[in-house]
Amino acid sequence: MVRIFRFVRHSEELFQIIRFVYQTRNQLGIIYIFSNLIVLLVGAVMYYAEGRPQFESILGSCWWSLVTLFAVGYGDKVPRTLQGCLVASVAVVVGMVIITLPITIVVGKFAEWHGIHKTKEKRRRGSEMRRGGGRRGSQRGSRGARRLFY
Repeated sequence: MVRIFRFVRHSEELFQIIRFVYQTRNQLGIIYIFSNLIVLLVGAVMYYAEGRPQFESILGSCWWSLVTLFAVGYGDKVPRTLQGCLVASVAVVVGMVIITLPITIVVGKFAEWHGIHKTKEKRRRGSEMRRGGGRRGSQRGSRGARRLFY
C-alpha cells in the first residue's frame, strides 16, 4: 500500500485524477446518497413484487438490489414473477446509469483542466518562440553540431 502512495507522488496523471475526485467530492457524495436511496427503493419494490418465498426480508431484497445494480448478480436470488422480472430489468438499467454518472463527472473535470492546461502551454510556448528560446532556435542546433565535431 505504501508503494502505491509513493507511485502517486511521482505520477502527475494519477495525482491529477485524485485532485479531480477531490474537487468533485460534493457531486460524488450526492450520487452516493442517491444510489443508496435507489438500492433501498428497488429492494423494497422487489420484496413486494416477489413475495416471501423468494426474499425473506426487505434487507435480503436490498442485498439483491445492491448486487444487481452494481454488478452482474450472484444468481442466488432470481425473480420468478412477471412483476419481479420487470423490476429487475429497470434495476439493471438504473444500475448502469448510476455507475456511469461518477465517471462522467470526473472526466468532465479532467476535460476542463486539460483545456486550461493546453491554453497555458500554448501561451508559454508562444512567448518562448517570441523571445527566441524555442526548440527550433539556431542556438540549440549549433551547440549540438559543435559537440559532434569538436
